[in-house]
Amino acid sequence: MSFWHTTRKTLAIFEMDRPMAFFKYISILGFATVLEIAGIGVVLPILGAVFEPNGFDNIPFAREVASFLGASTNQMRWMVLISLPVFFSFKSGAVMGAYLILYRSVYQRQRSLMRRLYAGFLNMPYAEHLVRNSAETQRDVLHSTSVTMGGALLPLLNIALESMVTVGIIILLVSIEPTTTIISSVILLILSAFLFKIISPLLEKWGKNILRLEGCLLGLVGQSMNGIAEIKIHGNKNFFEDVFDDETKDLVEMRAKNQVLLQSPRFCFEVVTITLIAIILIFTLKEDGGVTGTIPMLGLFMAAALRLIPAMHRSVQLAGNIKASTAAVESLYDNLQQFKASGEDQSTSTAQIDFKKTISLEGISYGYKASSCEPSVPVLENLDLTIKHGERIALVGPSGSGKTSLILVLMGLLQHEQGAIKVDGKTIDTRERAWRSKIGYVPQSIFLLDDTLRNNIAFGADEDRISSANIEQACKRAQLDDFINTRDGGLDADIGEQGKRLSGGQRQRVGIARAICHNPEILILDEATSGLDQTTERAINRTLESLSSNMTIIVIAHRLESIRNFDNIVFMKSGQILQMGTYDALIQTCPAFRGMVHDPAASCADDVE
Repeated sequence: MSFWHTTRKTLAIFEMDRPMAFFKYISILGFATVLEIAGIGVVLPILGAVFEPNGFDNIPFAREVASFLGASTNQMRWMVLISLPVFFSFKSGAVMGAYLILYRSVYQRQRSLMRRLYAGFLNMPYAEHLVRNSAETQRDVLHSTSVTMGGALLPLLNIALESMVTVGIIILLVSIEPTTTIISSVILLILSAFLFKIISPLLEKWGKNILRLEGCLLGLVGQSMNGIAEIKIHGNKNFFEDVFDDETKDLVEMRAKNQVLLQSPRFCFEVVTITLIAIILIFTLKEDGGVTGTIPMLGLFMAAALRLIPAMHRSVQLAGNIKASTAAVESLYDNLQQFKASGEDQSTSTAQIDFKKTISLEGISYGYKASSCEPSVPVLENLDLTIKHGERIALVGPSGSGKTSLILVLMGLLQHEQGAIKVDGKTIDTRERAWRSKIGYVPQSIFLLDDTLRNNIAFGADEDRISSANIEQACKRAQLDDFINTRDGGLDADIGEQGKRLSGGQRQRVGIARAICHNPEILILDEATSGLDQTTERAINRTLESLSSNMTIIVIAHRLESIRNFDNIVFMKSGQILQMGTYDALIQTCPAFRGMVHDPAASCADDVE
C-alpha cells in the first residue's frame, strides 16, 4: 500500500478526512510553526547586535528604545542578552500550550475510535462473531487503535508541523543567503527521499508481522487462562511456555529491527550535515569581514541546522512509522467498513408484539458459513414448529441436529434464510427489541462479570429498568436467597473473575436469576444443566417448574430424564423435526428417542451449530 493510501485511510478512520476537521489541527500547527521560525529569526539580529559595532541598526526600534531608556550600547547588549531567555521561555510555553490543545483533541478522537470499534463489534451480527477470532477483536479495539494513533495519525500531524517549520526556515535562509540555502536544501531533500524509499518496504513488512504476532500472543494468553485447570492437570505448561517463548522471540526480533531501521536516517543526516556546515564555514571565512563578520551568519545557520536537520530526520522517521503501521490501519479501516456493510443487528422498529397464543416457525431454513467466501452448510431445512403460550417444550436430538441453531434463530441472533416466524399469526422481525425483551436466555456456559452478585444479575440494566426489588425477587425465584443470606456482603459480595467463588450450580442459578429478572414471557435454556451433578440439576429443574406457570419455557436437554414431565418434546435430526410428543408417547413411537433414553451417551451436548 502506498504512503498516501495509508494517509487517506488514517484520516478516514479518525474522521479527519473532511477539510474543516483537518483545518483545525493545521491552524494549531501553523501557530506553533510561526513561533518556531521566530525563534530562529531572532538569532541573526541579536548576534549582530552583540558582536558588530553597528549591530543595533539591524534591530527595528532599537535606537528609539535605547534613547527612551537612556541606555548606552553596552547596556543595550546586556538587556538583549537577558531578554533572550525570556523570549524563548515564552515561545516554548506557547508552543507547549498549542501542543496540549492539539494532543487533547487528538486523543479524544482515539477515544471516539475505540468506542466506535467496541460498539461496532457489540452490534455486529452474531453469525459474524461465530467466525471471528476474539483475540483479533481485543487486539483491534485496545492495541491497534494505539498503534494507529502513535504510528500513523500523530506522525502525520508531526510531519505536517515539521514540513511547515522546514519550509519556513528555508524561506528565511533563502532571503538571507539564497545560493548556500538552495544547494543545501536540495541535497537534504534528495537524501530524505532516498532514505524513505529504501526503508519503507521493510517497515511495512515488519509491521504486518508484528501485528500478527501480537494477535497470536493475545489469543495464546487468553486460551491459557481459560484452560488453566487442564494445563495444570495434564502437566503440559512447558508446551505453552515454549509456544509463548517462540512467539515473543520473533516479536522482539521484529521490534528490534524496526527500531534500528527507524533510527538509521539520523546517522546519514549527521554525516551530511557536518559536511555541509564545514563547507559553509570554509566559504564564509573567505568572505570579507574576517571571523567577526562570519559569526552572525554562522550562528544563524547553526541555529537553523539545530532545528532543520532533526526536523528532516524526524520526517523520514515518522513516515517510516506510518509505513510500519500500515497493517494496523488496514485492519481498523476494514473493520469500520464491515460495520457499515453489516448494518444494524437490532431493528429500530418500535412496534409492539403481543404473545398470547402461539409462536409459529414456518418453513425455516438456515445455513452456516465458516467464512464469507465459502458456501453455506445447511443446518435447518424447511422446519415447522408451533409453540403454545405457557407451554414447556424440550428440544432433543444428537449433536449437530440443529437444536442450538433453532433457538438462536428464534431469538433473532441468527437470521433465517427462508420461512417466517409468526407470533399470534403476525410475522415478526426477530431482531426487534420488542421481541428480544420478551426472552430470558440461559446458555450452557454462564458469562459472569468480575463484579458483585447484584451487578451480575442486573447485567448493565439501570434502576429504571430493573429495581433492587426485581433483583431480590429474581434471586428468590432462582432459589439463590439462601446462598445470599449466608454470604458476607449478600448481593453486594464480589464473585470473582468468571464467578470463581461460586459453585457450578450457583453460577447456573445466577444465570437463571439474570434471565428472569426483567420478567420475560419466554425462558430459553440451552443445556443449562448439562454440566451439573444430578442433585443440583434436579434442584434447578424444580426451580423451572415453579416458573412455568408464568412463562413459556424452551429447553435444550441433555439428560432426558429431566424433561419427563414437559408438555412437548421435539426430537430433531439433521436440521429437521423427526417427531414430536410427550415423553411417554415418544418412547412408544420414536425409536431414535427411545435409543437415546436407553443410551444417554448418544445425546452428547451440542457443538456450535
